Parts: sequence; C-alpha cells; structure tokens
Amino acid sequence: MNFKLNYFTNYNLILFCYNNFINNELYYNDIYSISACLTWIVFFCFHSSILLDSNSFKKLRLKHKVSYYFFHIGNFVIHILPFGFYIYYPPNNITFYHSGVSFCIKLLWALLSTKGDLNLGNIYIPFSNKNLIKLYLISSISCFSAPVYYNLVKSTS
Repeated sequence: MNFKLNYFTNYNLILFCYNNFINNELYYNDIYSISACLTWIVFFCFHSSILLDSNSFKKLRLKHKVSYYFFHIGNFVIHILPFGFYIYYPPNNITFYHSGVSFCIKLLWALLSTKGDLNLGNIYIPFSNKNLIKLYLISSISCFSAPVYYNLVKSTS
C-alpha cells in the first residue's frame, strides 16, 4: 500500500477525531462546525470525482496499490462514516462564517501542497484543467451548502 500523509482527508480525520474523542464541548463550538463543513468538502469532492472521470476510483486504487474491497471499505470509513456522523449529530450553530473558514483552510492547504498552482494531480490523480475547476466549484458549493442544510433541518424539527 502506498500511503501519503498530505491528503486533505487525513487532516479532516484528525479534526474529526479531535472533535469526537478529545473535545468535551461536542456540537457547541466553532471547531465542530468548521469540521462539519470540511467533511462536506471531502465527501462531495471525492464522490464527484467519479462523475468527472469514470475511472478515477480505479486510478486511485491502482496508485495506492490496494484491492477493490480495501479501497471501498476505506472509502466507507474515511469519507462516508464521518459525513454520516455529522448528518446524525449536526452542529448546533453553523453559519457561513464556518463555511468561509473551512473554504479558506481547504484553499490554503491546496496552495501550500501544490506550491501555488492548485493542481492536485501529484497528490491524488491528474484531472484536466476543466475538471479541476469543476472539482473546486463542487468544493465551494458543498462547503457553503452545509450551513444551509443544517439550518433548514433545524428549522423544520
């Protein structure tokens, strides 16, 4: 298995674990809300990649030298479970401020990780510039959709 630390998902998982296993003020703080927005980015970008390149999952699996089953179990554990957790245990107070901070964190990570060109092909798999722009657009929309979703659910319950 070929594993690198500098995947955004890894940083998101660290924040997720901090919020759920270390932090005592679960659901009530800004870090939890920011982590929820970051999880939306990770979930939707990862799962949208297959819409932009039907072989993206296969390419990632081959790049990391993992089996089909290991890849999809990993996807479930590191992408789907955290997203489901935040759906089931939503932040109590989430605003566009949290989305903005989350988006800035993601963009700063991308800038630092790519030395400014924002092409994450060396970290993940290569995408055309057109599809890369689409992934960044998906990232933005998903991040700023999180507070809308959570506040709509909160207002109807």
